[in-house]
Amino acid sequence: MDSSWNGGSNGRQVIDRFLSQFPRFLNRDGTALLVQSSLSGIQSTISKLRRERFSVKIVASKHIQFEDIVVLSCQKT
Repeated sequence: MDSSWNGGSNGRQVIDRFLSQFPRFLNRDGTALLVQSSLSGIQSTISKLRRERFSVKIVASKHIQFEDIVVLSCQKT
């Protein structure tokens, strides 16, 4: 059950693996929406995407108990 919500031992294993392949799957004019918890380093995700030449915006957020859940909108620039 843990694998359904757990990002790995450092909280970023799943998202980092996804981000390493992400640019190949998005069309040139496409937009992707990513949902992420503040517990897994939102700023790290934004930085990685910007290094890959994506524009990234937080388009929604909600504070739930001990974390923030955000929706990132990502477009290839």
